Amino acid sequence: MPLEILVVEDNPGDALLIKEVTSGSTVALKISIASSGEEAIAKLADPEFKPNLIILDLNIPKYSGMSLLERFKESTVPVVIFSSSSSVA
Repeated sequence: MPLEILVVEDNPGDALLIKEVTSGSTVALKISIASSGEEAIAKLADPEFKPNLIILDLNIPKYSGMSLLERFKESTVPVVIFSSSSSVA
């Protein structure tokens, strides 16, 4: 059974980069992409969808990555933050 990873990323180039990096894994992976916070919430609300890991961009549209972290802080699913910004803050 593959490990399921949810990538929450609005930049198609960054999502592709994550897919390429994980493609060399010796472990079977299933990558799902959510391009907005709203889409991520919908995927995570599906009882059939049980990711083993979430890779999260903080700067996503419709519902920020920080808001997602707060909303799912009780979850036992590990979250890796993969984000970039030109802002010092």
